[in-house]
Amino acid sequence: EKIEEEEEEEEEEEEPLGPDEDDLAYLSRWVNPEYLVPENVARIRAKMEEDSSVQMREFLKPELANAIRAATRAEDARDALGRGAIPARTAGVGKGWRAIGPTHKQRFLRFDDDDDDAGAPDEAGAGALLRKLRADVFASEAFARLLTALTGWRPTAHKGDVRRFRPGLDYTVAHHGILTVDPRLDATLCVVDDEGEDDAQAWDFGECGGFECYIAADESGVASAAATAEVYKAAEEDDEDELLSVSATFNTLSLVARDEGLMRFVKYVSHLAPSSRWDLAMQYTVVAVDDSDSEDDEDASE
Repeated sequence: EKIEEEEEEEEEEEEPLGPDEDDLAYLSRWVNPEYLVPENVARIRAKMEEDSSVQMREFLKPELANAIRAATRAEDARDALGRGAIPARTAGVGKGWRAIGPTHKQRFLRFDDDDDDAGAPDEAGAGALLRKLRADVFASEAFARLLTALTGWRPTAHKGDVRRFRPGLDYTVAHHGILTVDPRLDATLCVVDDEGEDDAQAWDFGECGGFECYIAADESGVASAAATAEVYKAAEEDDEDELLSVSATFNTLSLVARDEGLMRFVKYVSHLAPSSRWDLAMQYTVVAVDDSDSEDDEDASE
């Protein structure tokens, strides 16, 4: 009987907070191995604890990132978008992509291959590649455990969209309808064409928009109204309500811990932008973790 009781106790033990060897082996098929090294994970965790945000450049392995880049470039060229071209409002719609509104709150394309109205998806296209990445990586338990190690927050649920912000057309607006009552961890993988110094600077300095801003909410709605204006405001104008601005950068994963008092929006992408802004935007419902128990166990075993 004693042996059976011990076995039951072992089965009831909580699963590890961070990724194990099997998790790391699984994630290494897609993720830059630098982000799976314990020392680097610890450094990222320290920055998250200090700043509540971190940007992880070159997040995907080069072969996958390059395949996604090639697909996005081909679709921008096909749809005649970016670099000063005047866009058609229906550009990019179809083949799994549908327009999302209402326009007083947002306008962008979302990839939804289950929507018959969006048309049959291009399985070799950017949307399908990002959708597969969402299913294989960002929705996996292994990635959830990696996020716990990177941030100190344990995901309990998730949702996410594959989005395209077309030059000269698309944006989102911060409004009180997007506020949450529980903490969220935003994990956004961004893809833009920023090869070459001029294109990189256009995105980095916000000259062509496409960056994501976080602002504090207020009860009066003043911040929300200001955010609506900010969608179109020139990049060089400062906004004192802005708490964080994340530039659009190719193959960069942005992690932001967002409490119930924060709103966010994606700046209107200018028709002068070098490309569309494509992203995989995940939201995780999270709870804070306490590492003290595992640390005490380690100390006791030494």
